[in-house]
Amino acid sequence: MLSLGLRQGVPRFSIGSQGFQFAWQSGTPSRSKGFEVSEHLPKRPQPQYMKFLNEKRKTLKAENPNWSRSEIFAACSKMWKEMSDEEKAKYPSPSKEELEEYKRKKEEYLMQLTPDELRSFDVVMMQKKAKEALERILNAPKRPGTPYALFLQDKKGEKQPNFAVGCFQFDIK
Repeated sequence: MLSLGLRQGVPRFSIGSQGFQFAWQSGTPSRSKGFEVSEHLPKRPQPQYMKFLNEKRKTLKAENPNWSRSEIFAACSKMWKEMSDEEKAKYPSPSKEELEEYKRKKEEYLMQLTPDELRSFDVVMMQKKAKEALERILNAPKRPGTPYALFLQDKKGEKQPNFAVGCFQFDIK
């Protein structure tokens, strides 16, 4: 059996005699939502807001230990929106050189992988993209109904009279 995406000994999914299985299908407990290929894979440089968020999240959590994660993120977001450009300049955004360095390191990492490791990396990345696409589809808002569908929905609960063909009478004056 080939287990992929190991994190602290918990396989995220595996390919075995029964085919492809996610961890939640096989009953294995999952500890995070994401997939982790390798700790040696270089990380993307952080944008300005993420640097700010990582710094402020720790201080807000220390000041308000009973706050939930969503309250902390909401407070950080509000603080970021109220900051001036001079204050935001304290957190530099990644430069083109940093992004190019990241791409170079990632390419070097992928070049050193064996064909089997490279295939497993591709499988993990494809599954991650498929999962994200599925979540986008499932969480997408529903389209509004057509006028005819809305009409039928309104008429669904009403009791319709039994009319026979030719029982209509017209008064012509």
